Amino acid sequence: MHFGFSYIGLIFLVLLFVPNLIWARHLPKDYKKYAKNENKVLLVFERIGEVAVSCLVLIFSDFNPQGFDFRLLWLVGAAVAMLLYEIYWIRYFKSEKTMADFYRSLLNIPVAGATLPVAAALLIASYGQNPFLFGAGVVLGIGHIGIHLGHKREIEKAGAVPVLETERLHLRVALREEMVQFIAGQTDEIMIAAYREMLQGAIDHPEQWNWYAIWMIEEKSGAHVGDLCFKGLNPDGSVEIGYGILETFCGRGYATEAVRAAVEWAFRQPGVARVEAETEPKNLASQRVLAKCGFLPTGTVGEEGPRFVRHP
Repeated sequence: MHFGFSYIGLIFLVLLFVPNLIWARHLPKDYKKYAKNENKVLLVFERIGEVAVSCLVLIFSDFNPQGFDFRLLWLVGAAVAMLLYEIYWIRYFKSEKTMADFYRSLLNIPVAGATLPVAAALLIASYGQNPFLFGAGVVLGIGHIGIHLGHKREIEKAGAVPVLETERLHLRVALREEMVQFIAGQTDEIMIAAYREMLQGAIDHPEQWNWYAIWMIEEKSGAHVGDLCFKGLNPDGSVEIGYGILETFCGRGYATEAVRAAVEWAFRQPGVARVEAETEPKNLASQRVLAKCGFLPTGTVGEEGPRFVRHP
């Protein structure tokens, strides 16, 4: 290791701090409310890591390119990470600047605003073969990423707000833990795969939790009678609803009651232009449910069968 000025470290810090200085004047709505709940231990790790990384990355000349060899890939990786970091911030500054916007994944990288700079610091440390910077990066990662993962989990929980009530039913969005337990209790492999896809979609898109998560359909007595899902909100304003009622409760009109309530809720949400659905050709009961809820056939056929659509 060699002491000396690192211009790579300076570039890293400029790319790191400039967006954060701008962000300080454009905080997400309700961010301060979430900040009050930050884990104090993780906060200490974050502060120590920030100071250590900021100092160490500047005072070792080993971080500057030393010629062309395979180790240069570490610096290339750091550059890619910081480029993605800047893209993350550009996307945020162009958004509505909500907590959901702040914690949207980037290329399936969770809490990208925290993960990417930590990854870049570790890659720079690896190039310079500097254990001090690497250790500081690990400390920073534990604190910084840990804090923001905590905020993201809070958003996921906050996203599970809708509870719809009909004449006979409750419809509510499941939390992550409940979905995991629900999936564990299933035996049909096809449904297990579908439910896992819903869960993963909700985890990957916490800002759209209500659009990916499982909606539990229950009698007012608390008995579970079925579930539904919207399969995500698409950029063109379309959502696709899927639903199912346990065989024990079929024939009571529960599907119609639940789908009608869910669709009405969907149209009250901003950005929703239409609700679509798809049924198997022989599932006449499901097609009758859609007809009663105002859906019309599109004349097209999807993977499962005929498709239907309803507009506001």
